Amino acid sequence: MGKAINHQFPHLRGREIEIWQRFLALHPDRFTSLNYDVRVGQGIEFPGSTTVALKSMAEALTKQRIDVVSQSGGQTTLIEIAPGAGTDSLGQLLVYRRLWVEEHATEPLPALMLVTDVDRPDIRRASEAEGVEMVIV
Repeated sequence: MGKAINHQFPHLRGREIEIWQRFLALHPDRFTSLNYDVRVGQGIEFPGSTTVALKSMAEALTKQRIDVVSQSGGQTTLIEIAPGAGTDSLGQLLVYRRLWVEEHATEPLPALMLVTDVDRPDIRRASEAEGVEMVIV
């Protein structure tokens, strides 16, 4: 039997799904809408991509992917779900915000949230300094 495919939370796997399900159980009414696997940025063009279909596929596959984009009361929140979140997770959120702002210049600045299962004091302090809400579940 093959691997189970996760249709509920696109591109989340294993512990990411467990963490996100715990978050949703603890905060069921926090957001009014949730969109998964949201792509931002321009992606890259592979040499030799000669057809429109190949160029489009290459661009889609190489864009940055935000785990969750949520809405609540007119506020957009970009959410990264990361087991044992470290510097890479925080860096991803900062890049996502920059790309989001470039693509949604007329909208208010999005909030950032890092959802994880481990409280790492260095990452928590850095998150706070960057205006990122860190949620440990």
